[in-house]
Amino acid sequence: MSKKKTSAAAEKGSKRPRRSFEERMAALKSQMALLERRKATAEMKKDPALSQSLNIVRSLDKALNAANETGHEVRHAIAAARKPLCEYLESQGVKLPKARMPRGRKPKAFAG
Repeated sequence: MSKKKTSAAAEKGSKRPRRSFEERMAALKSQMALLERRKATAEMKKDPALSQSLNIVRSLDKALNAANETGHEVRHAIAAARKPLCEYLESQGVKLPKARMPRGRKPKAFAG
């Protein structure tokens, strides 16, 4: 059998590099910030108004997907209804699912 090849650093007996105290503290602080953000979003989801608003946005997204066959006027109307609600929720710090918004020109009823 052949021997396993070892690296030159391992042959010299060098140790693996260790993180300094400052590096470990920075990693812990970033983990703490992540946990605090998770806690804040969990508290936001408990708010009935925000949870119902998220349900409305999800329903509008489903309506956008279902309106593919009906025509572009309906899709643009649903997208116009979704936009202000999403802007408000994003200003409150809620992360929203990305919707497949209609592409192309707006109908004359929505052009302004």
